Amino acid sequence: PVTARRARRRGAAAALRASAAGSCGGGSSRAPTPTSWSAEVTSTGCPGGPGALPRSSCRTLLISGPNVPGLKVQLRIIEPDPSQTLRGTVLFGTGGDGDTFYGEQTGADLLFSSLSDLGYRVVDRAWFSRWWAAGHSIRTQARRYATLLSWVHDNIHTTGTFSASGNSSGAGEIGYALTTWNRARLLDVAVLTSGPPMTRLDYVCASSIPAVWQSRCPTLAPPGVFTCGALTCVLGPTNEGVRLCQALSPSATPAMLHGDSILHPGATTDYGDARVHLVFGTMDCTSGVASGLLFHDEVQSEKVLEFAVNTPHFVPTSAEGRDAITRAILGVSPGAAGPASISAPARPQEDGTMQLQLRGAAGASYHLFLSFDVTSGRELGGLGWWFLRAPVIDLGSGVLPASGQATRTMRLPTDEALRGLRLFDQAVIGSRLSNLASTTILP
Repeated sequence: PVTARRARRRGAAAALRASAAGSCGGGSSRAPTPTSWSAEVTSTGCPGGPGALPRSSCRTLLISGPNVPGLKVQLRIIEPDPSQTLRGTVLFGTGGDGDTFYGEQTGADLLFSSLSDLGYRVVDRAWFSRWWAAGHSIRTQARRYATLLSWVHDNIHTTGTFSASGNSSGAGEIGYALTTWNRARLLDVAVLTSGPPMTRLDYVCASSIPAVWQSRCPTLAPPGVFTCGALTCVLGPTNEGVRLCQALSPSATPAMLHGDSILHPGATTDYGDARVHLVFGTMDCTSGVASGLLFHDEVQSEKVLEFAVNTPHFVPTSAEGRDAITRAILGVSPGAAGPASISAPARPQEDGTMQLQLRGAAGASYHLFLSFDVTSGRELGGLGWWFLRAPVIDLGSGVLPASGQATRTMRLPTDEALRGLRLFDQAVIGSRLSNLASTTILP
């Protein structure tokens, strides 16, 4: 049956097509200045080719908008295993300049193959040049990605869930799409990894750290999570490794930088039915992580925070990172209304407490479970995916209050056997299964 949410999406897509009708394509200096944003297919091939994975094709698009140069983008489209039910579409984006394919980075081919085998269509974007170029507002330039996201949704996605995942500045593109360009209405889940680094440009690009950020940044990381030391809080205006701050105007005031940020004044932080799932590697202490944790704290709708052990800045590098992204995408159901998620906001400690935060519909009943190991997952009818491996411990049940949120606290004994032990939790909330939450016990 067609859900009300899908009907809303079709209406939104029609409105977008209508607003883009008659807009000017082309990228040459003689082309008319676009009066609205548009995506135009310029080639059914790509300079980089279709890629090495089977069932791949490629298209080149030109994304045009007012007051910014048109920018071409390559899209590699990997169709799912035809023996599998089509489960949905996932758009991926790299970090840095965004001009390389996600699938060509270490471990990403394994992630793409796994998703394809599960029945997902994978779309991999690579801009022809840096999307956040100097001389123009980064926030405005991020509308290119929002326009691309709409085009993929309307022209490539067909059924199932629609998801987007980006690493580092690729997470930044998604962040702007959510806070600024109203694209949460298209998404079932946004999986942001190692970012977004542009959450507050007035914090990370300041010549000196603002007092409010200097005091808040060190508190964002749960104790004992990161194995690389303390989080880096700023990029610095002359950072050579990450040129983001160098792309900003040297005369920009803190207020101007704030206005160009993902969390600009007036930014949208409630994304309705779209879940925001953030994954950070425990070996990554870059400023993108600090900024990403800040973004997580400000999201007012359904959100999940996850730390992947043994994982560096590019999250799919490790098996743990690839599993986290895969489960984040599997953990939502097409057309499902309302939240059903679980998060472990802090690492538990021996002779301390373990806290789990649940989110769902107000008044929904829930049942919470724990295991010491996980499986690759199995689908349980209309409930969703179950990831816990037997034996499974029953942690009890309850009813969510009017806020739709509850915190369950469990006391941990003093026991050397618990030190360093990984715990995995999942819940049935209402008529749906939650995502998988994982954490490790500190000594």
